[in-house]
Amino acid sequence: MALREQIEAAHRIGKILTGVPLPASWLMIGRRTSLGDDKCRRLIERWEEGVEAKLVELRDGRLTLSATGCRFQKLIEGLIALKTQSAAGPQEPLNIEAAPELAEWLLPRVFPAMFETYGEYVRTQIRPFDPARVRSNIRAGLTDLAIGFASEETESPADEVLETSRHWLLIFPDSFGTRPEGALLAASDRVFVARGNTPQIALEALSAVPESAWTECGTFAAVRACVSAGLGAGLVPAIGVEAKEYGEMPLTNVAPVGVAIYRPRNLAGLSDPARTFLTAIRDVFAVTNPPVTTGEMVSTHAETNGELA
Repeated sequence: MALREQIEAAHRIGKILTGVPLPASWLMIGRRTSLGDDKCRRLIERWEEGVEAKLVELRDGRLTLSATGCRFQKLIEGLIALKTQSAAGPQEPLNIEAAPELAEWLLPRVFPAMFETYGEYVRTQIRPFDPARVRSNIRAGLTDLAIGFASEETESPADEVLETSRHWLLIFPDSFGTRPEGALLAASDRVFVARGNTPQIALEALSAVPESAWTECGTFAAVRACVSAGLGAGLVPAIGVEAKEYGEMPLTNVAPVGVAIYRPRNLAGLSDPARTFLTAIRDVFAVTNPPVTTGEMVSTHAETNGELA
């Protein structure tokens, strides 16, 4: 088998070993690649000899790529991209929908893998996440991959939900620090929310304030701006929250922030660049999912374990 054919075959095998469902045997891999199980096994064994490491392992009764195999697959994808793109010129843009706060935090961590693999051959376009049309946009080919908060109201459930260790935060202006101990929220307070982006259980944590005092801002950036202006309290995720222009209290009795992934239902419908982007997102949360880092509670507030007085 020529080197070009070996690379293409390894690429096909790697896709199967990272897809859903994972194969239970080499026979299944051989059938799905039309190469036969013996040829697939021998090809991988030759690559393993070359890199002096196991590329494929058996996990929970299923064959899958090892950690080294995942890195090897990225190299293979880079070779495939280089060959294809050099011959045909740049691909269609990679269209990603992302919630602004997630884009701000994720993109600096995801782009290096994209640039390393595809360089100038793939142009990535980031658009605001559209929860009402995300599935329609994917079906129409307008969006390759979408990333939003797991709480957002969409036309259909997410395909994947990545758990984070970051809590929802009640943020409040410095003026709240002059209140009697324990009086964090009062019925007269105004609370700013981005209701469509926030889980109902987090909203229910603000039950001390009647809904008539809630102001819908649409985005978390607008919520933070209103709180910074001293207009009232706000509810935001602890992602992209760096400035200490206000006090913060994590809602520890509410499930942490979840990140929702929307993609073609069949993973085979993902382009190679989109697959690389998705893998990089998963890697970010698997490797660099940091604990919550919030400001200390203002001393004039009581410790409430995430419950509001």
